[in-house]
Amino acid sequence: MHIALCAFVVGTLSSCSDKGKTPDEKKRTIVVSTMKVVSEAAGLPGEYIGVIEEEAGADLSFQVAGNVNGVYVSEGTKVKKGQLLAQLDRTSLQSSHDAAQASLKHAQDAYDRMKKLYDKQSLPEIKFVEVETKLQQAKSMAQIAAKNLQDATLTAPFDGVIGKRTIEPGENAVPGKPVFKLLKTNSVHATFSVPEKEIALVNKHNEAEVIMTGINDKRLSGPITEKGVMTSSLSHGYGVKVKLQNPDGTLLPGMVCKVLVDREESTPVIVVPNRALQINSDGSRFVWVVENDKAKAKSVETGELADNGVVVIAGLQAGDEVITDGYQKVSEGMNVQVR
Repeated sequence: MHIALCAFVVGTLSSCSDKGKTPDEKKRTIVVSTMKVVSEAAGLPGEYIGVIEEEAGADLSFQVAGNVNGVYVSEGTKVKKGQLLAQLDRTSLQSSHDAAQASLKHAQDAYDRMKKLYDKQSLPEIKFVEVETKLQQAKSMAQIAAKNLQDATLTAPFDGVIGKRTIEPGENAVPGKPVFKLLKTNSVHATFSVPEKEIALVNKHNEAEVIMTGINDKRLSGPITEKGVMTSSLSHGYGVKVKLQNPDGTLLPGMVCKVLVDREESTPVIVVPNRALQINSDGSRFVWVVENDKAKAKSVETGELADNGVVVIAGLQAGDEVITDGYQKVSEGMNVQVR
C-alpha cells in the first residue's frame, strides 16, 4: 500500500555534513521534542483492492460432433444440476444407435444358437470362439452408440449460473471445445494480493471485512481460506482469498471490492508520528534521532499507516530517540537539547 505521508520536509533539506557552517553555527544548540522508540504489539488493519471470483467454474463442451439443434440458456441464467443446456441434432446418432442395437441382437441370436451346438459338442471350439468374439464386439459398438446418443445433450453438472455462452443454434459443435462456462456462486471468493513485506502479518482463518463499492458499500465478512506461498514475478505479491456466502447471487465474478484484514495483535511493530518522517531529494525516507546530544539522520523503510503514525519496518530499533518537533532546524551533527 502506498503510504500517504502527512508531514513533508519544510524548506530545503540540510546537508549531512558541516561543510560551509561557521563556528557559531556548529556550536548552536537547537531545542527539540523527541519520543523514545518502542516495539509494541499492534493490530494493524491492512486495506487491499480485490476482485470477486466464483467458488468453482467448469468449461462445458459436447463430447461428440454434430449440428446444434437448440440452446436453452443464456449468459446469466441460473441453472440446476441436470438441467438441459443445449442439444445436437440426434438424427444420425440415433440411426447409428439403432444399427448398433440391430447388430447386437443379431450377434446375440447367433451366439445363443451356436452355444447349444457347442454344448452338444456339435460345433468346433474355434467356431464358437469366433461367434463369442463377434458378440462382444457388437456389445461394445452398442455401448459406444448409446454413449454418443446420450452425449448429444449437454446438461449442467452442478447448480450455478451461466457465465459465458459461445454457441448458437445451427453451428457445428466440435468435441471438447467449450460452449458454456458454468460458475458456482452460492459462495464466492474475494481475491487480492498482499505485498511480500506484509504477507507474514496475514494469517489463514482470520476474519476479513469486504466492502462492495459497487453495491452501495455493502459490507460482508468471511474467513481467509487461502494464503499463497508463491509470489508473482511482476507484483511481488501473494494471492489471498476470503470466502463469502452469496445465497442471493448479488456478488458476481469480476466485481471490485476493498478488503480489510486484521493483523495478529501479537505482531510487534515500531510506529513513529507522520510528522517525524522526512523525505530525501531521491525519494528515500529518514528520521532525525538524538545520539550523544547531537542530531543524526537515520534512513528508514516504512510500511502501513497505523492509528498513531506510520509503521517503520527497518532502520530503527527500540530505544532510539526520534525528533518529533524542531526537526526543521537541525542538520547532521548539530547540538540538540531535548525539552
